Amino acid sequence: MTTKTSKSLESRIRALEEIEAIKRLKYEYCFTLDKRDWKGVARLFAKDGVADYGSIGKRRGRTEIAKFFENVISKDFTFFCHMVHNPLINVRGNKATGKWYAETPATFASDKARWITGWYEDKYIKEDGVWKFLSTKSFYFYISSYEKGWGKERFLTETTPDSSSE
Repeated sequence: MTTKTSKSLESRIRALEEIEAIKRLKYEYCFTLDKRDWKGVARLFAKDGVADYGSIGKRRGRTEIAKFFENVISKDFTFFCHMVHNPLINVRGNKATGKWYAETPATFASDKARWITGWYEDKYIKEDGVWKFLSTKSFYFYISSYEKGWGKERFLTETTPDSSSE
């Protein structure tokens, strides 16, 4: 194997390792949310990270993100199960972007079960050698009742991403 080929192979393997580390970050985010570990979720964000859930709320910084989950999400949602898939991840040095489909069956505090489906648009940054969320933003295809489902009842919200999220 020539040195040029070896370097190419090394850089390709490094890129795949970075993508896998970002996937793991997103999976940890989902599991940590579902365990309702709000401080754990906040630790997955960069120091000045942004969590933007559209009409539900937007917060900047780990402290504010943790407070948001403790004071808003924990009261509005009694259950959710985050499932993400089909990631599109692009890594450029110590920064990266990602788009993920998301499905989240949830129960609101009103005891109303809902189907929530949409996507995340994320920005990542490597802080002290570890990938963190620089930002995450949610978009929704639908939020519908469990009983009627998305075929009969579809509440659409924020379905168009900002051009700034690219």
